[in-house]
Amino acid sequence: EEYKTSILGLHQTQNALLAIEALYALETLGVRVPQDALKKGLVMARWPARFEILSKDPLIVIDGAHNQQGVQILKENLEAYFKDKEIIFIMGVMRDKNYIEMIRELKPLMHKVYTVTPNSSRALSAVELQKVLEDEGIDAKACLGITPALESSLKDIGENQIVCAFGSLYFMGELRASFLHLEEKYE
Repeated sequence: EEYKTSILGLHQTQNALLAIEALYALETLGVRVPQDALKKGLVMARWPARFEILSKDPLIVIDGAHNQQGVQILKENLEAYFKDKEIIFIMGVMRDKNYIEMIRELKPLMHKVYTVTPNSSRALSAVELQKVLEDEGIDAKACLGITPALESSLKDIGENQIVCAFGSLYFMGELRASFLHLEEKYE
């Protein structure tokens, strides 16, 4: 059989295969899911803010990678899908996460980083994050909010570049809303 999924990410192929195998295992217990329902389910499955393409032109990827494992998967996916692109990041994290290791993992891909403060009492401030990035030798700029970070990154984006927002899930919804508002504003 041939299957398609709408969720991007190398690891998502493994997740889809696991779901298919689980359904085959259920069949041995007498639970049958029709092939067309399985195929439709795989195509319709969505996982917001998990290597999600927010826009194709300009190319904006958002990912709620907020820990070391998530960032490793994000890096693998960015390298697989966008290996020839420079990446402008928007980053916001919680202060109780291992953000220095996250930065070091993505450092080879970081062309520039706009930092934001997620809406949480646990958040690392955009200014503190900017300082950490600069200490790692990365071009970074703290922004006063999600919309200014998005606007700045979109002004900076060039021919062979993409924007990737990652970190805390706390700011993904706000970023999505901000992008939709900006899109309406410039239509």
